[in-house]
Amino acid sequence: MLFLPLHIQQTVKLLMVIPLGLLVVTIFRNVIGINTFGTFTPILMALAFRETKLIWGLVLFSFVIMMSIFAKWILDRLKLLFVSRLSVMLTFVITAIIILIFISYRAGLETISSVTFFPIVIMIMILERFSIIQMESGTKNSLLLSLGTVIVASIGYWVMSTEIVQLFMLLFPELILAVLGLLILLGRYTGLRLTELWRFRLLERR
Repeated sequence: MLFLPLHIQQTVKLLMVIPLGLLVVTIFRNVIGINTFGTFTPILMALAFRETKLIWGLVLFSFVIMMSIFAKWILDRLKLLFVSRLSVMLTFVITAIIILIFISYRAGLETISSVTFFPIVIMIMILERFSIIQMESGTKNSLLLSLGTVIVASIGYWVMSTEIVQLFMLLFPELILAVLGLLILLGRYTGLRLTELWRFRLLERR
């Protein structure tokens, strides 16, 4: 891999660590039992965090979620059809993000005001999932899924952004086969998840 041009190495290095991110998602969902917005959403969020850095990515995500909840509170009174309601909500949040970028620029917070288009698109995609679940299952359930997604995405970001991990995956691409084997092994796991053991701990005491 080292014979490739530097810019191609950067792309390959990023692609090589995505399976590790998927391994993190699989462990948290199949073994630990933390639910997320889909399988690949935490990885997309982790990739967005690579652009924004973790703290500012969490700030942006929290802002988007708060604006979504506020928009829902307003739209509940309008009794709109599903697609129109979702479109209005996304437009409202996008407008809020634009205002946030403008305010951040005026305040000299370049970390937010210089955010590229990619992380914003990812946040809006996650917002769509959040809004759909919020309308179907309620705000509490959507917030729990958001928390699970943030936890898994943060761990995935840490794994995927560690330089030594990236270097190992670049130097030893055959490690993907080991990751693939672990994914298959975890896919055959049928035992209780850790969250289920915690949930049923009171029954064991009786």
